Amino acid sequence: MAAFLSSFSLWRKLKEDFEEEEIFSLTLLVLIVCFLGGWLWQKLVFFVYLSFWLGVGVIKLWAVKFKKNVWEILDGFAWWNLFFLFFGGLGLFLESDGLGNLGLCLAGLLGFLFYAFFQKKYRSFGWYKSGKTGFLFWGTNFVVFSVLLLLAFLQKGSLYWDRLVLGATALICFGCLYYRSGRNLVEDLRIKWQK
Repeated sequence: MAAFLSSFSLWRKLKEDFEEEEIFSLTLLVLIVCFLGGWLWQKLVFFVYLSFWLGVGVIKLWAVKFKKNVWEILDGFAWWNLFFLFFGGLGLFLESDGLGNLGLCLAGLLGFLFYAFFQKKYRSFGWYKSGKTGFLFWGTNFVVFSVLLLLAFLQKGSLYWDRLVLGATALICFGCLYYRSGRNLVEDLRIKWQK
């Protein structure tokens, strides 16, 4: 169900700028690579992490090969990721009754709320000077991985590596968001130290 709903939402977001065959081939390619990567790592945190970065890599390579705007495609995939998190977590919960799997649902739900709230507003933010695409993908995934990190700290059986991987991913997402904002780190630090 997650695959169908996420693929349909991706098609709706990209259909005006891309051919249907392009959207279908990219969706299928990302699905296959993410599931193969996740199959290699059976642990849930690494499945989410590895699938996320494999998906980003496939999208980047595909965009370069077909000379498409990678940031626009990534923004289309933000919603796609959230469907997988929410419905995948719900399916895992129903299958195993593990409350830890509801964390994926919570992260997906908070990601949906972030996406819906900022979708039309982010271009007017003073701190996001550039107004460029990419905000929705990196911002949403920063929220998702931050929520998963917080839940890992609250969960007693969570391993150190889980927290490290989730924290590093959240920081990288924030770094990409900062990069896309058009801000200059040296100037921002200089202003902060001058105050």
